[in-house]
Amino acid sequence: MHTEQGAAPTASSEQIAERLRAGDLEGARREAREALAAGGPDSALYLLLARAHREEDDDDHDDLAAAVYYEGLAALPEDLDLLAAYAEHCLESDADRRPGRYRHGFELADRLASSAPESAQARRIAELAAGKLGTAPKPPSAARIQRHDARLALAAPPDEADLLSRRDERRAVRAETLAALARPGGRLLRPLVRAPLSTGLALAAGLGLAVLAVPAFRWPGWSLALLVPPFVLPLVLLRRLLAGARRRGRVGPGTPGAAAPDAPKLPPLPAVPPYSAREKVVPALAALVLAGSVTGAVVWSGAQYRDYPRYEASAPLTFRQWERLYYSDGNAYADGLAAAWARDGLQTFGFAYGSEATNTAKLAVAGAVGDLHGLPADVLGTYEQGLASASARIHVIWATDPGPYGGSMRCISFTSESEEDLVGCSWVDGGSIGLVVVEANGLTPDAAAELARATRGLVLHRTDRG
Repeated sequence: MHTEQGAAPTASSEQIAERLRAGDLEGARREAREALAAGGPDSALYLLLARAHREEDDDDHDDLAAAVYYEGLAALPEDLDLLAAYAEHCLESDADRRPGRYRHGFELADRLASSAPESAQARRIAELAAGKLGTAPKPPSAARIQRHDARLALAAPPDEADLLSRRDERRAVRAETLAALARPGGRLLRPLVRAPLSTGLALAAGLGLAVLAVPAFRWPGWSLALLVPPFVLPLVLLRRLLAGARRRGRVGPGTPGAAAPDAPKLPPLPAVPPYSAREKVVPALAALVLAGSVTGAVVWSGAQYRDYPRYEASAPLTFRQWERLYYSDGNAYADGLAAAWARDGLQTFGFAYGSEATNTAKLAVAGAVGDLHGLPADVLGTYEQGLASASARIHVIWATDPGPYGGSMRCISFTSESEEDLVGCSWVDGGSIGLVVVEANGLTPDAAAELARATRGLVLHRTDRG
């Protein structure tokens, strides 16, 4: 575009259109304004400027787009493309929130029909207005037209000149879509375009199985963050790819891709058929499969959450060679351990065994029973951390068989701050958590673990078995 000597050159409509296709809406608006200020009224520039506002999908920018159309028509009142674009913008506005603008769309449609009844612009806006009034079938959305054209082109490519043509917006969008699908990442998404119903149903079924796998294999809930993306991400990526192709392919008269007045006519593209019964049933079936899977997973997980072992804790008067102690430092130690596990809904217990004659404890067991779902196995490490903070000298830590009650059990041999050699074995399962501390007294690791398992079985009694 011509500029005075020394002035910065203004962008052409082709450059502004390219910036718009690239998604730089603010830059496109700035350059369109600069070009209008430098060169005066220009239909293509007004169309690009308004489009750069409409692409923001924002109420304020919709108002600004309407102002641009009004400005353009004030300068170029007979321009059919501006008139049609303004009418389309008004007719597609929210009838409840912008009733005046919506009604103005019908006035503009009548104005088009009066001034150029046989023009393509007048026919297109008449169809749009009729659809808004309910006197004609609702036209297919831009996204449906795009998917339909891309599917036909992938199945049976038309003449290459037609395939790559950008002489009208529909062909330009098709060309951009096929170009995006030809890129390395786009090729992986082609099956979703070629066979949307079967691939969509397969993805829904796969997602449903992934959701059901969580309760089936008792995986943690966060595993869904790994299982869901492979089935959802392709749809998200395709949606973004198609939206970008639509944005880049949108053209108006006077911009790159628009047909020249003397360009030879191309055959019309096939009409987009209404949704078939299969196109309505298959998505509904996919939604039903997914809803059933999610509901089943929730119910299944809930049942698993309620299904945890129930225990009562009690202790006999004697255990092996020891007597149960009621008033001793050892019993107080067990009570202290029990208090450490206490939380809402749990019942704590603490027992000590040793010599009643000397009132010395040889073994202490403490813990809590109740709903301990979701408690991680590494909670057993809190006892080791407590020992370290109490200046105990830790010797060996080992995992061991938890015994018939299941869950996890871990043992640790250490020397206490008072220079006693002890072994502590802690366990956790869905219904109990506890700790057995015994004098080492030459116990081997296997013997210490066996003693802990026996003590656990001594004080815990299952109440949920028939």
